[in-house]
Amino acid sequence: TGRPVDPNVSKWEILVHIVDVSDIYAPSNKVPKHVKQDLRVLEDAAQSRGISRYDLPFGPLHLLPPSVLKVLGFSKKKGVQRCLTLWVYMDDKTGRMHDMGLERTITGKPVELTYQQALALMDQPKPSNSEAAKTRALLLVLDRHLGKWYENRYKNNIEFRKRDARMSKKAQKSRDAAEYASYSDLEDQFQRTRSHLLVDSALELYAFGARGLLNRANAPIPLARGAEAGRSATAPLRRYIDGMCQKQLLAVILGQGVPMSLQECRRAGRIANDARNK
Repeated sequence: TGRPVDPNVSKWEILVHIVDVSDIYAPSNKVPKHVKQDLRVLEDAAQSRGISRYDLPFGPLHLLPPSVLKVLGFSKKKGVQRCLTLWVYMDDKTGRMHDMGLERTITGKPVELTYQQALALMDQPKPSNSEAAKTRALLLVLDRHLGKWYENRYKNNIEFRKRDARMSKKAQKSRDAAEYASYSDLEDQFQRTRSHLLVDSALELYAFGARGLLNRANAPIPLARGAEAGRSATAPLRRYIDGMCQKQLLAVILGQGVPMSLQECRRAGRIANDARNK
């Protein structure tokens, strides 16, 4: 990336990529008027639903149409992916952050792994396949850095400890229920394996960075109630409020668009809360 690296801290730069949904929530002025009208329909739909629902008897009800999710979501079938990326330098011995920032990026095809595949790669000996060995090495680097960061957050933040306790309790309930479930049902149970914690830590790091950058700029943050109220901007394809938070990040941190006022952020939160309570 061209940013200087302090070898006494770590030689690694951690990048957490979240899909760029600005076409829906903050379309460029270069977008034709008739296209903006179509995009406004998608934003209105997201406002109405608030979140994706996965607890319905006839299948999921997504925040956005499946065709839109296919276009915007990560996939190795796509050549490139537009993202809003948090970059972080942290001490891999203590987990303390030394520097961070936000930028729009274009990434290449991702390596797609299930939680089980990632867990197997990390727990098993180095594979003979060179691509698998490279993937394993990167996973282990992430696991070491994010694991230390998680420990540091747990030690110094009471809200983080409360959330960790809730997640541990939820995982225990899933394990108890799994004793009476079939194998296919078990795959859908809430789990906290090493690979699940890796993803959870990466998303928590992104949310922490997003809040920190907005706070540093004295800018308000769109927030909604709920179990993941403190995790901002990490799921713009599943939560309306996260799309609005990404809009604020683009405007405040990257100067792309007009920043939302405190009143506008509160209004976005009320819309999200009302949609959840329908």
